[in-house]
Amino acid sequence: MRTCKKCGAQIPEGQKFCGNCGAMVEIEQSNNPAQNQMNMGMGQVNNQRPASANNNSKTLIIVLASVFGVLIITMIIYFVVAMNKQNTLDNECLKEEIMISKGVVLNDYNKASYENVKMGKNSINIFTLNNNLDEIKRIIDVSNEYSKYNESKKGYTTKEGELSNQAKMAGIDLNKFASYVALKEKMKSLDDALAQNDSTKMQISAKDVEDKLEEYEKAILNNSTQSIGSEKELMNQYQKRYDNTVNTSKSKKINKKSKIIKAKNKASIALASYKNAVNSENLSNVASLKNDLETKLSSYESIVNKTKAANKKTKISVSNSGGRVKNINKAPYYEFAISDSDVYTINTDPFYYDTALDDVDRYGLCIIARNEIYARYGAHFKTASLRAYFKSLSWYTDTGKSTAQVEGMLSSVEKENVRSILAWQNNYASYVIGDSGKARDFSAVEYKNMLLKYYRR
Repeated sequence: MRTCKKCGAQIPEGQKFCGNCGAMVEIEQSNNPAQNQMNMGMGQVNNQRPASANNNSKTLIIVLASVFGVLIITMIIYFVVAMNKQNTLDNECLKEEIMISKGVVLNDYNKASYENVKMGKNSINIFTLNNNLDEIKRIIDVSNEYSKYNESKKGYTTKEGELSNQAKMAGIDLNKFASYVALKEKMKSLDDALAQNDSTKMQISAKDVEDKLEEYEKAILNNSTQSIGSEKELMNQYQKRYDNTVNTSKSKKINKKSKIIKAKNKASIALASYKNAVNSENLSNVASLKNDLETKLSSYESIVNKTKAANKKTKISVSNSGGRVKNINKAPYYEFAISDSDVYTINTDPFYYDTALDDVDRYGLCIIARNEIYARYGAHFKTASLRAYFKSLSWYTDTGKSTAQVEGMLSSVEKENVRSILAWQNNYASYVIGDSGKARDFSAVEYKNMLLKYYRR
């Protein structure tokens, strides 16, 4: 046996290592080559086992160290990413707060969502942080859309108000104006979209409102142009009526009447106010001014006609009036279409400028005015409706004389007026000609109603 040089323990023959301390024992060379070769092979085998065990230990240590290192790096990355995303979230919240402080107001829905995220009601970790950031971004995007269209709505409201003022100035009844009603419906749709926080509906509704505003503006312009044109034409008619009444009252006896002067002044002021409104194209109160003018001008016309009729010296009893009927001087002015056609030459059609009449009324009044010249002399009319009409008047007496007989009794003034009135009548005839090619007849009641309409009774 051999002795271990390290610990002194006995080592059996052929053993390479000390069984006590594990030290390697040198193999002594033998004179027998085969034995030496066997000893070397056994040494190699004995050397291999401890080396393999040592290598496995080292590999395990390396693997464990690598895994631990990876975990450490992963945790570091985790916390770095988490902190960065937390900072991003904080920055987004801060950005939103800045936006709010600058007047970008969140609506109730977005504000609630924003506060929910900001206050941490959704836990912030590596798995939910992205969702929270997406929610913040969504809230900001929707809030921006809301703010954008809410501001647009303010502009639309301002524009609608300006256009509506123009419409009112043009005398337009907004409640009956189709483009205004359509615009209000679209503006309500935009309000609903804002309330629902629906950005798609906001976009669609805003475009609809813009289109309707454009249509509304064009409709007002077209309506205003037509209205102003109509009012200017009507204004000229009122001016002619006023001038005609002034010319009719040129007699000093009539002009000196205080009630005539007062009526004229009122009509003149009303006409000036109406003309000023029309010429300035401010039609907002033109309807009331027009009604006021109509009332005062009609009163002026009525007083002038009534005063002239009361002052006629030619309307006396039949015994000294050249064949005229009795009591004609007591007849009220409103029983005549033209009360002074037997005194003055009538150069202007008095019915043409009366806007309360239509052309059928004017045609019928011309028939009355022309035939009442004959009726003053008691003419008998072939047409039954005319006979019935004149018999209903307080001053008329049917003497049985034909219109041809009465023709020779008319004065030059009356004859001239008959020709003038017939010409006016023919101008209106086209409005009452029937299928037979002849102008239609009217009943006594229709004639009566035309006269009442003319005098606003």
